[in-house]
Amino acid sequence: MKAAGPLNLPSVRDEGPVSVRRDTNSPEAAGYMRAAAAREAGSRELGRGILVLAAGLDKMAEDRDRAKALAAYNDYVKRSSEMLYNADSGFMNAQGAGAEGLAYRVGEAHNELRGEVAEGLSSRQRRLFMESAASYDRDVNRSAMRYEGRAMAEYRRTEAAKTLDNMVAAFATAPDGISLETQEESIFAVTMALFGDQGEEANSSNARSVRSDLISKTALLMAERDPLRAEAFVRENAGLMDESAAENVRLKVEAAALEAHLQEDTPKLFEEYGFDGLESARAFIRDNYSGTEENKRVAAAESYWREQWSDRKFREEQYADEILGMMDSGASLKAVNDAIDSFTWSSNGARRAMERERDAHFRVGDYAPGRTGFRIDWDAVAEVDELRNSGKILDVCPTMSDFRAKYGDKVGSEVLNEFRKYYNRLRRGESDVEVKMEIGYSSIFKDKLKKAGIKDISEQERWKAIYQSHFEAMKNDKDKSGPITPEMAIELMDMILAPEVVGTRRNVAGRTAERRVRRGYIPPEAEQVGGRWYIKDADGRYHELFFPDGSGVDIDGGAEVSP
Repeated sequence: MKAAGPLNLPSVRDEGPVSVRRDTNSPEAAGYMRAAAAREAGSRELGRGILVLAAGLDKMAEDRDRAKALAAYNDYVKRSSEMLYNADSGFMNAQGAGAEGLAYRVGEAHNELRGEVAEGLSSRQRRLFMESAASYDRDVNRSAMRYEGRAMAEYRRTEAAKTLDNMVAAFATAPDGISLETQEESIFAVTMALFGDQGEEANSSNARSVRSDLISKTALLMAERDPLRAEAFVRENAGLMDESAAENVRLKVEAAALEAHLQEDTPKLFEEYGFDGLESARAFIRDNYSGTEENKRVAAAESYWREQWSDRKFREEQYADEILGMMDSGASLKAVNDAIDSFTWSSNGARRAMERERDAHFRVGDYAPGRTGFRIDWDAVAEVDELRNSGKILDVCPTMSDFRAKYGDKVGSEVLNEFRKYYNRLRRGESDVEVKMEIGYSSIFKDKLKKAGIKDISEQERWKAIYQSHFEAMKNDKDKSGPITPEMAIELMDMILAPEVVGTRRNVAGRTAERRVRRGYIPPEAEQVGGRWYIKDADGRYHELFFPDGSGVDIDGGAEVSP
């Protein structure tokens, strides 16, 4: 039998080690093939699951690292902001020389800060943090460089302004010892600091501006110390200032110098024209000046003349009082005549008034015995007494000149000399109320004492002293609403004489009666509490007042202080 040729059968590799040929059409072969396919599909699914799991784990790790890096970045920015903008120590608040090298110091500080913040981060977290911080750091560095540039430019300008002020002060103090030529180098340095190098033409223009500023400020400062020297300085250096600055400075310096000119020129006018020459001085000013200067010079002249008139009147009255004092002291007629002749009187009338006083005192001239030129007018004397007793004499005659004009040739030298004492006290600064008390209130108070039954002379003197004590307390009271008026002085008299209840006593019938004293017996500073009177000592402690026994209102003796 002849063998058959080879068959074209498919070759199937099993999972096992041996490759066999099977008939794929057989049921067995088909089963093997399905099992193999199933196993292969399962392997692929398992592989995909492992890959998905691995990817998920990587994503979780990445999210965690990004969160850590973001937290580190936030901390970095927060600490950086504090470092840059802290009100007390922030880099970006540096001023003047403190801003020098700011950008470098900011960079170094942030390098150190990044290292601190990155401490403890994993490599991937550190990489993510550094990537985030890089753009922030670039912005910070740019801001620091810009701030340093602005701050240093301002610092240079500030120092340049100080330099210019120092030059002004030195120049104004010793203008003759410093020349502008020696200041040119400093002027150029100030120009460069203020404006920077802008090219030759611009630099020259800027230097002219600085030079003008130096001259104008020097002139104004000089005007505060020596306006006349400043006036000459402006004339000498006007060409070195800008036109507008030169005009402005000229007006200010001339205004300051005018006051100095007035102080020099006005007394010279007075020397030339004298006490009676004010109108001639006005005419001279109007002929030689105009505008504001004319008005100021006229006002200065009028003011100076008034001062001289006032001063002459004061000196005249003072000298007249000295001559009257000589007469009161017993000086001879020749000595008085010599004194009258030695003084330059303001008018013949003033001299004649002094000579009348002399004649009345020595009974010479119209006042000589047997002459009919003078006699006492008793109606005038009575009128003076009435004004004295009513406290109105100073209202009618406020000054000794007024008194002499009204009564000097009527009441005689004795009355004149008496009232001169009172008016001298006024001139020394005593209040008119005090002088009125001396002139007339004593007589008013004496009448009130008599009406109150106090007629003994020694008692009246004691009560005058009590009144004076209460008057001084009223005068020195810090809480009083205003100056003491005559009405207040008279009301005080009534108050201290009025009765005040200070307790009770047994009368002769054994009954309880009020104990009263005059209010003047109670010290002015005493205080009443609950019907009792107390006085405070220097240490602030209060002591009760008690009163000597007596009868009726008129208790003899003042209050006594308890220990």
